[in-house]
Amino acid sequence: MRMFMRFTPMVATFALAACTGSVPSQQGDDDASDNGDDLVGAPPEVQNDLNEALPPVNCEDRSAKVGVSPSRRLTVEEYDRTLRDLFRGIDVGKPSRDYDFPTDVTHNLVFTNNARSQVILPRLAAGYMNVAQDLSTKATTKLNDFLGCDPASGEDACAGAFLDRFGERAFRRPLTSEERQELMQFYQEQKPELQFRGAVQALVERMLVSPRFLYRFETFTGGPNKDEASTIDDWALASRISYLTTGSMPDEELFKAARSGGLRDAEEIRAHVERLLETPDAKAVIKQFFSELYQTFRIPGSSKAVYPTYTPGVVNAMKDEVDQFLVEQFFADGDAWPTMVGGSHSYMNDELAMHYGLQSPGSKDPVHVELDPNRSAGFLTMGGIMSMLAGPHDNHPEVVIYRGKWMNERLLCFEGLDVPLGVPPLEFMSEGLTNREILEKHVSEPACAACHKFIDPFGYPFENYDAVGRWRDADDKGRPIDARGDVTGIGAADGPVEGAAELGDKLAGSVFARACFARRLFENVSGREMDVQLDVCTARKMAGVIIKTGSIKEALFAYILSDAFTLARTE
Repeated sequence: MRMFMRFTPMVATFALAACTGSVPSQQGDDDASDNGDDLVGAPPEVQNDLNEALPPVNCEDRSAKVGVSPSRRLTVEEYDRTLRDLFRGIDVGKPSRDYDFPTDVTHNLVFTNNARSQVILPRLAAGYMNVAQDLSTKATTKLNDFLGCDPASGEDACAGAFLDRFGERAFRRPLTSEERQELMQFYQEQKPELQFRGAVQALVERMLVSPRFLYRFETFTGGPNKDEASTIDDWALASRISYLTTGSMPDEELFKAARSGGLRDAEEIRAHVERLLETPDAKAVIKQFFSELYQTFRIPGSSKAVYPTYTPGVVNAMKDEVDQFLVEQFFADGDAWPTMVGGSHSYMNDELAMHYGLQSPGSKDPVHVELDPNRSAGFLTMGGIMSMLAGPHDNHPEVVIYRGKWMNERLLCFEGLDVPLGVPPLEFMSEGLTNREILEKHVSEPACAACHKFIDPFGYPFENYDAVGRWRDADDKGRPIDARGDVTGIGAADGPVEGAAELGDKLAGSVFARACFARRLFENVSGREMDVQLDVCTARKMAGVIIKTGSIKEALFAYILSDAFTLARTE
């Protein structure tokens, strides 16, 4: 059953006023901070809409601000980057590819870094073992360089010094006395048979398959508290900062800060995050976030043979177009959200422009191109998205359904729209009927109407885009396109739109679209689904930032500077 959320045009007014510094003061600040969103001065309609999207709780209760924080396995991308950074100076390749790791999956969740989806299957376990064996052999080829000490001065002392240094980096924190004793004992047990080099190699191999390397176990300043959230220590905080921004282990600056206990200050945390967001790894992490949120990894290859311009080069250019645009919006100053869902510029090369039927920009590489604002809705109307949400042909009524369902789920966080049992099939072979006529006949069935009255109106506005993302004024039978949609379920903005550009304008000013994005951003950076009681304060804070400013980057900082980033709840 679909949950209704209400929205009014006042949202756009408030967002615009917030950007210009002239927020209308129609609401006191008596309880705004108590609800966690800081929408002081927002019109009541805005606060009411947010309350329906993310119901408020008492955010003054510190113990009620953090959901259960499970230990998270490194994703395959994080694993690759961590090994690269752990073995600096050694070519580790791309282990997950070289050793045929299974792909991380979501198990019906949105993101692959969700702890609930991170099981270790036998094939992955075998991959870990193979990587550990081969990489430990490679690393000990130049033994003295790898150890950082000369074993001639004392093998066991050198092994112990190496263990302290390597162990701190591999486990992302100093070894406990018990861990050190256990690992040194293991080394000494291997040494008689394997000799010094072999014992060190076995020690490295053991550490690389340890759960303490493969998982992000967090340590606390005073130990976890069973009854409420506890404060994580600087080592755990350094890992949170690093994996959130770069998808890898902390760099030396973060390790240094953790050793000195210097990560408690909000300004220092922000400075580290700002620094790391400038790295190429951060761009890759942000790209993957958008790829999983909007499923752009599903942009199809050149399998649509009826379209001769849909070549592998065009497919790659489409992927680059979406990626570059979305990453740009993440870092954009000011109100990026309206541009994201309603902007009229893109990045394309000559080949992609030719595919779209546009004037060539005169470049083999992607360059900034201005588009017709009446035909554009930010990334939503880009060829990769339109192609991904279509089959191999144009005139197929399921294209409308694919696009409308995706819009509801990915832009508005509406769920439960899968096909229920007992629904009659679409009449695909209806001679002479348009997509709209087929769907309207389908919706006349009571079992179908409940969902399709929400789904289809969000799909019709994209009918001007064919199965490979090109603009069209008529369908493949030569009949004029009808891109009208009477959208419903978004409150006072319910009503007709004509075309994707008008729908993008509605989404640009929607509290629910912004709150949905904030929720998904929270779920990605926290690695868990939002707990509607324990995490809602943080999600509301993030949503409040996007509603007021439209800034995705500042919404991320709202999370980083919240209790949810420095506290953890173990059960």
